[in-house]
Amino acid sequence: MKIFYIVLIVFAAFILAVVFIGRSALGQMDFSDEMFGNVRKYISEELVNLKNNGEIDEDQYKLMTNKLMADVDFFEQTKELSDQQVRDRVEVTLAEFENVTVTENVYMVVNRVYQDIIMARQMRDLTRTVPHGDVGAYLLAWFEKRQPRQNKFDAVRQRLSNFEIENKEFKREISEDVNWIEKDTTLTKSQIEKRIERALNHFSEKNLPNDAIMQIGNIYHALANAGGVGKEMNDFINRFYEKNMKQPDSLTYPEMKTTIENRLTAILHAGLIDKSDYDLMKNVMLKDLQMIENTPLSDSLTIVKNLKYGLEMLSRLRLDTEDREFVTEMYYAMSQQKGVNIADILNEWLYGKEMMEKVREKEYNME
Repeated sequence: MKIFYIVLIVFAAFILAVVFIGRSALGQMDFSDEMFGNVRKYISEELVNLKNNGEIDEDQYKLMTNKLMADVDFFEQTKELSDQQVRDRVEVTLAEFENVTVTENVYMVVNRVYQDIIMARQMRDLTRTVPHGDVGAYLLAWFEKRQPRQNKFDAVRQRLSNFEIENKEFKREISEDVNWIEKDTTLTKSQIEKRIERALNHFSEKNLPNDAIMQIGNIYHALANAGGVGKEMNDFINRFYEKNMKQPDSLTYPEMKTTIENRLTAILHAGLIDKSDYDLMKNVMLKDLQMIENTPLSDSLTIVKNLKYGLEMLSRLRLDTEDREFVTEMYYAMSQQKGVNIADILNEWLYGKEMMEKVREKEYNME
């Protein structure tokens, strides 16, 4: 989205005034300075944690600190950059980390740093989408390529451990699939794909609730990545979601407001987001909900534009899969209140532009 109308600019300014009110006499200061400062603080704290946990050594700690801090300085001081220039800078830095073992925790820190940098740059100019080089997708590809095999399976087991479901037999069945793929290193890609397809087809027959479907899909997506068939299984796993996710009952405006407030409070207390992210999410989502409630049905164009802009504001936040799905569900529920179709916008926000383009291309070729 390259150009926003005046109504969106006013809308964005109001959000920022609510989120950051009291920080200056006029409420119009450049908040990006503070955000860049927070990125530096995050780097200092989290790299120490990685070192203390034994995930990086002293030399790697110094290297990562120097390189990431240098990038914060660069992106703060360089005002105009193209998508390619952003990507090039990140690529150069990641190449310096060739001797760093890229565990899931290392990836999460590096990803958070660059996502926060992009968000800080975005805060300088809310009238347009600031070039970001599709850094999120690039970092994910870097992580999947560099993550050690054992760390991948450890991450799968952690997801399985966190999976709460009454039928313990389901967890046992998933555990057997994990063990089979992890221990037999002679398996072909085709064998791994067939095992995962068989498991997901099996769970499709169980009429499971949406939460269980999401968690099972996430576990097998991680298992596919660990087994080296992540890209090959993407379409199948997405169809598993589409086939089994049940349409939620329509919520009233007060119910949606309560749901948003309760969920954001829960993930804040769980340490999944910090207070500034919480404030931004709460104000953006509740303002969009208020906009939906107050905008007439006849003005569907304004509704779609405002919902799309709200998602743009939230896209720079580092959210895990479950929380991104929650945002998607809430924005879908908002759109249904006025009968507008934002399915393509939500799919692109959740799965990424590149993946959705591939899906559309495949659908076109099948016609």
